[in-house]
This record gives sequence, C-alpha cells and structure tokens, in this order.
Amino acid sequence: MNICVKTIGFPDLKKNWGSNEITVGLEGRTFGDLLQNLKLAYGDAIQKALLNEKRAVHGSVQVLRNERKWIPRGDLSFSLQDGDEVSFLLMVAGG
Repeated sequence: MNICVKTIGFPDLKKNWGSNEITVGLEGRTFGDLLQNLKLAYGDAIQKALLNEKRAVHGSVQVLRNERKWIPRGDLSFSLQDGDEVSFLLMVAGG
C-alpha cells in the first residue's frame, strides 16, 4: 500500500527528500510499520528529526492522519490504509 508522508517544520528532511512530501510503499499496515520503513530508508535523517533516544516519536512532534485524526506518538499499532496521508508536525513553543 502507498502512504503519503508530509513534514512541516523539518528543513533537514526536506533537503534529504527534495520535498516536504514523499510517497512510501508500505508492506505493513500500522504506524509502527511506517516508522520502521522510514528508518530503514532514510536512517540518520529520520532518527534525528522525528525520533528520540528510545526510538519513539519525539515529544515535540505531532502526527496527523489525513489532516484530521491525531495519531498518538506511542501507538505503533495504529492502523493505516492505502492512500492515507501521515503528517509529522514539529511543534514550536513561543508566542
């Protein structure tokens, strides 16, 4: 299945990917499968931008499915469907 992955606020990933958006061919069906696929394909760039030292999604990163549903960072079993869009947003404090 194909998943569209978008990033907002990650200039290093944009530089690495050439865009803020990529399509990932995913054999699994979960958020954890997507993260594993991204780590295998993009290694250090993904590790630095999205994941903490425990290889879980960093606390300053929010994740959305299809621009509407929040995916809990720790819910690796969250189910994805062909054609879904998963957005990673870097949350910045300030005012």
